[in-house]
Amino acid sequence: MTVNQEVGGSIPPPGANKIMTSKWIQEDRFKVVSKIIKSLCEKYDLPVPVISHSLPEDPCDYTDTKEIRLHVLHDDSYYEHHARHVFGHYLCGLEQTEISDKVVDLIIGNI
Repeated sequence: MTVNQEVGGSIPPPGANKIMTSKWIQEDRFKVVSKIIKSLCEKYDLPVPVISHSLPEDPCDYTDTKEIRLHVLHDDSYYEHHARHVFGHYLCGLEQTEISDKVVDLIIGNI
């Protein structure tokens, strides 16, 4: 099964131009990174945040305890690394909440 099939993606529509194809690829990669982050949250029994696209005026990854905004580039092929990196930032924010002991136990269990 391909990454595209795992996230329920499809191939670009017939006759799609280069810009349409680029936007399709970027959206598909966003879905893959989002799915990985959600599965990490579920695996470690952590709250699943709202995951959305980065803001046009602030095109970068952003995390807090309730939201993650992803900046996925059209040529970003390191899905797993990107997702785990952002998940790490999310964990750092959760350390300042009522589940801080759970977060610390998760971290020390993987050191």
